[in-house]
Amino acid sequence: MRLRRIPTARSGSDSAPPSGIGMRFCCQQPLQIVAYGTSGPLELSPWQTASRERKGGAPIRTSNPAPRRGHAAAPGPAGASCRPASQRDTSKLDGRIGERRRMTHDLRVFSTIAVQSALEALVPAFEATRDCRLAVVWNTAPVLVKRLRAGETGDLLILNRAGMDTMIGDGRVRAGTEVVLASSATALAIRAGAPRPDISTRDALIETLRAARAISYSDPAAGGASGIYFARLLDRLGIAAEINAKTRFPPPAGLCGDLLVSGEVDLALQQKPELLQVPGLEILGPLPGDLHMVTTFVAGVEVSSPCPGVALGLIDFLRTERAAAVCREKGLDPA
Repeated sequence: MRLRRIPTARSGSDSAPPSGIGMRFCCQQPLQIVAYGTSGPLELSPWQTASRERKGGAPIRTSNPAPRRGHAAAPGPAGASCRPASQRDTSKLDGRIGERRRMTHDLRVFSTIAVQSALEALVPAFEATRDCRLAVVWNTAPVLVKRLRAGETGDLLILNRAGMDTMIGDGRVRAGTEVVLASSATALAIRAGAPRPDISTRDALIETLRAARAISYSDPAAGGASGIYFARLLDRLGIAAEINAKTRFPPPAGLCGDLLVSGEVDLALQQKPELLQVPGLEILGPLPGDLHMVTTFVAGVEVSSPCPGVALGLIDFLRTERAAAVCREKGLDPA
């Protein structure tokens, strides 16, 4: 609504025209607009008054001139409270601000390194559709479980089946949020361009391992699933002492492929997605026959997460066709 001042006297007379319009907001009453001047009330033009009366409303109240700076405020309607902003109840506003901060906080993910290349490729697309950023802790599943048991917390866990079962048993995963994302095979690799040895049968694999100058697989002591499995497999094949004598372990959470392309070893064994993270190598294939090993990767929302909805959104995103295509490219078999 627009107000028009109607001069009643020339400047300097006792009834000088008003010089301002003010509004008073009363917190506990409907909004009222009070028109006032520094030396007298404002008047409405006849058409404004008639317009309001035709619509069933009363003319705007033109009494109670507002105070100048330093003067007491004119009393409002009975029961009205016109507290300064500093005294108003802002609990609801604070709650909305807190909710917004939760929406924009970092989503902390504890993830096994086997899915690192796929997840890193998908992170930008997920962050572009959410008010959050991913802060990922990468390591082997046993190390992540150890850290979580020591008191660390996150929003989303991506672990192998054994690690997730441990966390579920500890009560650290929200009921109903556990989802299988993908699986991968343990594979052998050689340097790109090197002769391709035969690993198609149990006997062929044994001969290839024996013929290699040096090999690399994950240190079982570090807890990697492929390392633990392969160490046990060497015992089953009866060649553990011979092969371990020429084994070079990568650093914890490291990549065997790095030792392969640098020339330190002739063969590298690890999860296929981990091998593919290193350029300059070729995958020979998975272990043959009944020696074949597949690891399943499972996601679940951590029970202490302040934003389980966002974490579930990430799980849903990782199960889309777009994510499945990236997983295949990185050596994973999507669920």
